[in-house]
Order: sequence, then C-alpha cells, then structure tokens
Amino acid sequence: VARSDELWYAHYLRLRDRFPLGFPPWDALHPAARMTLASLGHLPVKSLKILAEILAIPAREVTACSEKSEICRLVFERQSRIADEVLSSPHTPQGGRGVAMERTWDNAYFASFWCGRADLRRTYILEHELVKPVTWAMYWRPGTAMGIPGEAPAFAYWHTNLRFVPDGTFETDDAQMSTNISGQRWERSGGEIRSPHGSWPPHLTTRTPKGGWRLANSHVVLLNIPRGGNQAETRLCCDDHYGPGAHANHREAGS
Repeated sequence: VARSDELWYAHYLRLRDRFPLGFPPWDALHPAARMTLASLGHLPVKSLKILAEILAIPAREVTACSEKSEICRLVFERQSRIADEVLSSPHTPQGGRGVAMERTWDNAYFASFWCGRADLRRTYILEHELVKPVTWAMYWRPGTAMGIPGEAPAFAYWHTNLRFVPDGTFETDDAQMSTNISGQRWERSGGEIRSPHGSWPPHLTTRTPKGGWRLANSHVVLLNIPRGGNQAETRLCCDDHYGPGAHANHREAGS
C-alpha cells in the first residue's frame, strides 16, 4: 500500500507542478525511473510509446514493433544505456548521489516521484536533451562583444535562439548570428559543451529553479525552450525557468 500508484500519483503530479521543466509533459512516467521488464509489461501501449518518445527512441523502431513486449524491450535497453552513461561519467558524484538510475523499480509512480526528484540534481546533460529539435534561448552577458553596454538586467541582452545539430554544427533563425557561428562546431565532453576549433569558452551545464537546463560561459547564457514553448518569443524563456518577470529584471540567471 505504501508504494501504490494510487497514492504516489498525486505526489508525483505536485512535484511536477513545482519543477515543470524537469518532468515530462502529460502524465508520463519520469524517464529516469528504470522499470523492470515485468513492470513495463503492465503499462498501456500508449504510455510505453510516450516514454519511448521522451527517451528519444526513433519512431521507426517503435513502429516496427509487432508486439508490446518488443516496445518494453526497447525502453528497457534505452534506459539501461542512459544509466550506464550517466553513472560512468566523472561528473556524476561517487555513489550516484543525485542520480536516479542506479536500480530498477516495480512501482511506476512511486519510482517516478523519487527518481524524478533525484534527477533534478543531475547536471550531466544527455545528447537528446541538448540537440535539435531542442531549441535554446541565447542571452548575451553585459559587456561582451555582442552585448549592449549599460546597466540594464542581463536578460535585456537577449539575442537569438540556437540549436545544436547532431552533426556537430549549429543552427539559428537569426541571419547575423548565422554568420558568427559559420564554421563553429561543438562537442559534448562530460559536464561541458565545448567548441574545440573555435574561440568560445566551454559551456558549463547547471539546472534552473524550475528544473530546466542552463548552459553558460563568460559570454552567453543558454536556456532550453520548453516543449511547446513560444519560439517567436524566446526572450520570455527565462520566465519559464526563473518565474514571471525574469526577462525584465533578473540578474541571477545571467550572473
């Protein structure tokens, strides 16, 4: 009874409401909750497909499954690979503190609550959490080459959006920025995002108060735009991460 889904479902939703950017949309299970194969088999096919999408399992692989058990196996193996990657990283604290992937679980929402809460402390960003179709709102820091000098808050220096393409290049919707990033490349190295052949300092990854992702170096701050976020108003993305009004007067996120 103490681990029943009926009890923990309500706790899970309340936690998701507090940290909306650190949890999947809908009522989906948290992807850090590694379920046993038997427990995955008890989930509806719709829930398994949503979980597969969140874990960035290619849709063609899910569509190719003729049996529910095959989708369960895809999800189980994908979560196991992610767990191995995170737990083997030198940027993961010894003993897995702050990591939710050390074991498998039988109770779906009990696991989603505790694993989701622990996963908020993870700062090792996974590739599917970084790359396109994920879009990032870019804020130039005051006093940098692309910034505007003055005393306005850091978020007043919003410039454009940015996407990390899986082939190691960048994309943006801004023509001027496209010229600036032409020829630049990126690579993911542990807890940093580096531009090995360019002049950009490494971006360090941290989490925001609402559970989102923040990449920052001495020049820029990048915040991930939430799923379904307004692509045309990326300057407002900081409100999603730091609360209403952050875009108008908030220094902490750009500090």
